[in-house]
Amino acid sequence: MSPPSSRDLGPGRAQLTAIARAALDAVDPRAAVRRVLTDTPITGPVDVLALGKAAIGMTRGALAACDVRSGLVIAPIGSTRDDLPSSIDVRLGAHPIPDDGVTERGEALLAQARAIPVGHHALVLLSGGGSALAEALVEGVSVEELRAATLALLRAGASIDELNTVRAGLSRLKGGGLARALGRAAVTTIVLSDVPSSPASVVASGPMSPLPGDALALVLARDHILRALPERLRARARLEPGPGASATDFIGELVARNTDFLVVDTPTERVKLIRADVVAAKDVPPRAERAGAAHVRVSA
Repeated sequence: MSPPSSRDLGPGRAQLTAIARAALDAVDPRAAVRRVLTDTPITGPVDVLALGKAAIGMTRGALAACDVRSGLVIAPIGSTRDDLPSSIDVRLGAHPIPDDGVTERGEALLAQARAIPVGHHALVLLSGGGSALAEALVEGVSVEELRAATLALLRAGASIDELNTVRAGLSRLKGGGLARALGRAAVTTIVLSDVPSSPASVVASGPMSPLPGDALALVLARDHILRALPERLRARARLEPGPGASATDFIGELVARNTDFLVVDTPTERVKLIRADVVAAKDVPPRAERAGAAHVRVSA
């Protein structure tokens, strides 16, 4: 049975459009970050480090809620900075395959983290897609090798968790590398997760989330990873110990389901979970979910 046309909806069209708009507004990056920071305010000057597909929108939310003095925002090509102030440095990169500028952006992110002034609060904003947008590779690994390994792992059917674990093993940024660069600075991290059924620590390969010590070895031992990843890269991969904060306690679900935002303050290890009021798709009967999708398409 084909979905109804817009002509069949009659007066219900406006109501369906309003429902669709409310759902989109509920997961808007700017509004989501502003809600989090209104509930958990940061006092004093703030420096933003934003990475991912929603980096610019999340930064707008921070600007609306905090005294942001500076920022480095790394987002996909095609993003527009629009109303962001000149104090926010915006750099664009390719996704999902890293481009030639990926390490320059990654090193800039680490340098910015190390340079947070005393008395300033670092606000780290992470969203999906960050893994390909910024990188700081371990010694002896090139961007070309990273690009080839990413393609090979994707073609081998590696899961997002497996891909991000390998990336963390080849990186000084991922797997808690950004948290190490921030040292003892006051930090709040907000993660907008787009990875279903996985912790938010996998978003952007977890720059604020050290992996368990055996995570990399377990992934590298799997047959499809062994076949896809050259032995030279397997030998270079390693995991660094994490900083004092317990950033591995991230919890998150797919944005637009029961979205969880986790705020982690390091090094005090204070963790606060903030849940958006969004209906979980998994709680909706399949027939209703399909019908809803059809109605949104014809009412858009």
